[in-house]
Order: sequence, then structure tokens, then C-alpha cells
Amino acid sequence: MHNSIFISFLFTFSSKTSKGLKIFAGDARTKLNSIKTDSIIMDFLKKNAVKFLEKAEESYNRSEYNFAVFFAEQSLQLLLKYLIGKKYGEFPKTHNLRILFELTESDDLMNLYRHNLDTVRELELSYVASRYMDVEYSKEAALKCIKLVRKVKEVIESAP
Repeated sequence: MHNSIFISFLFTFSSKTSKGLKIFAGDARTKLNSIKTDSIIMDFLKKNAVKFLEKAEESYNRSEYNFAVFFAEQSLQLLLKYLIGKKYGEFPKTHNLRILFELTESDDLMNLYRHNLDTVRELELSYVASRYMDVEYSKEAALKCIKLVRKVKEVIESAP
């Protein structure tokens, strides 16, 4: 298995090789290690992804929209890393949702990504903003985020 992943701030494209997952990047490379997976890690990722989604829904129902968006983002990250780990035996140490969507190499997931780009960007911003900044997410924004994560979960669960 390939033990490291390179990610560029300028452009990134991925490929799979017989040795595992490989991300090629342009200038300004940052070396990130990947995490090799086994059944324990895979179970952990999936279980926690589901728990984060449940927490997002609970927070939404309590009108705690910042937490709803934050938990939705955490769930989405883990769902995508789960699928990548299942396919390649490892997943990258990144929080970049665009990269994670691309690495799934799933047409269905990439279509969801493209059709929900504003929501994905909102989720990415929430990774930092909901914890460290004075931002307020609306009920509508939180619901969009949760719905997107539910759709991603459905696609992943229906994949062979």
C-alpha cells in the first residue's frame, strides 16, 4: 500500500494503482500520511458516521443549527473516508470534502457533489466556523446539510 498522499493547494487529481491509493498534485505539495484500514477501523468509521448523523438530526430538532451543521459535516467526512477505505484499504488524512468526494470515484457521489456544491462548501466552512467563529446557521441551511448527508449515506449503503 502507498503510505503517503500528496495534496496540492492548486490542483489535484487521483488514481488507483495496484499498490493502493495515490493522489497526484501540482505545485505547493503537502505530504499527508494515509491511514491503513482494517475491519475494526472500518466498523469505527461507519458507526461514528451514523452517530454523527443522529446527533445532527437531534441538534436540528432542538433548533441548535450550528451543531446540526457541524455534526453533519463530521458524518459526511467519515462516510466518504469509509467508502474510500473500503475500496482501497486506506484513506487520506484530510478534511477536504472535494478531495474525499473525488477519491470515491463514484459517479453518483460526484453528481451529488456537483449538484450540491453550495451545501458542500457550507459544510466545509462549518468544520472551523461552527467551533471558532460567531456564525449562525439557519434552519434551512442545517436541513440542506442533513439531507445531503442522508443522500450520501444512501448511495454508499447501496454500493456493491
